[in-house]
This record gives sequence, structure tokens and C-alpha cells, in this order.
Amino acid sequence: MPQTKTPEQSMKLDLQVREAADRFAVALEQCAESRSYREAVERVETDAEFSRLRRELGEAAGQYNAAHADGTVTHEMISQVQQLQQLVQFHEVNRDFRDAESLLKERFAACNELISEQIGFDFARIAAPHAGGCGTC
Repeated sequence: MPQTKTPEQSMKLDLQVREAADRFAVALEQCAESRSYREAVERVETDAEFSRLRRELGEAAGQYNAAHADGTVTHEMISQVQQLQQLVQFHEVNRDFRDAESLLKERFAACNELISEQIGFDFARIAAPHAGGCGTC
């Protein structure tokens, strides 16, 4: 028969979990992958050339969508959107961001694997918010 915990024992356990989670969060925050990711996000938000290209792409896509709605799309519009998409996609700032994000995801996956091994189930799957469905999908 499982032993019932006293409120004091539960509070201590909650405090232990909280402290461990805080240490874990600090360690993640200080790891190289997190620093690189934050730096990459900063560059995405502040790089003038990249911001200009994204703005131009947004404008060109808006013009394309409007022209598509009224049937006046031209090959020039299509080419302009495609060219801007490629410039944004392959821009050094965007490439660095995707690389940093990928490395951070790898770090998180490794952490999830370690936690999951310790607790006996997939921590991230349980912790992630569900978008609906049956809950087992």
C-alpha cells in the first residue's frame, strides 16, 4: 500500500523539484547553444539588411496576393517574390539563426532523453501542450 505523504513532505518535494528545475534552467540558459541562439535572434531582429529584405518580401507578397485575387498577376511579380524569398532564405543572418536553433533543439532533445530515462516516460511529450486529438497521437 502506497504511503501517504504529509503536507510537509509534499512541500519539501515540491521545493526540491522547484530548486532542481531552477538549476536546470540556469544551466540551459548558460550553455553555448542558448547563448548562440539568443545572439542569432538578436541579429534577426536588428540586422538592417535582413530587415529590409523581409520588409520587401512582405510588400511583394502582399502585391502578389492582391494581384492574384483580381487576376492580374504578372511573371515579374512571381519572379520578384521568388527572388526575395531566396535572398531571405539564404541570407547569412537567417542561416545562422536556423543553425543556432537546430543546435539548441539538439541540446533540448538530449536533455529530454536524459530526463525521460530517469522518469521512465517521454517527458517532453507529456509536458508539451496538446493541440487536440485523442491525446495519444
